[in-house]
Amino acid sequence: MSRFIAEIAEFTGSITKSAKDQSVGADEISSSLLSIDRATQQNAAMNEEVLAVVNILTEMAGKMMNVVKGFTLDQVRARSLDHPTSSAPAAQSKNTAA
Repeated sequence: MSRFIAEIAEFTGSITKSAKDQSVGADEISSSLLSIDRATQQNAAMNEEVLAVVNILTEMAGKMMNVVKGFTLDQVRARSLDHPTSSAPAAQSKNTAA
């Protein structure tokens, strides 16, 4: 009978140890899930910020396109002839010296 009691005590000890191990495992899983949740929330917030910036940049690009539409290549060439760059006079002075 004492052997039977010893076996029951051994089983009870094994069950207790297994329950503690499961509890530790469950705590680790819970901690990991909380970390994943935090990362997911941070990613969602960053995505919202990126979307806001994309919207602003898209609007700005549209405004820039409207401004650029007002220019034509002929106007740019005419302006460059009226106002030569600093390298142009140097080239002209070389030609006149020869």
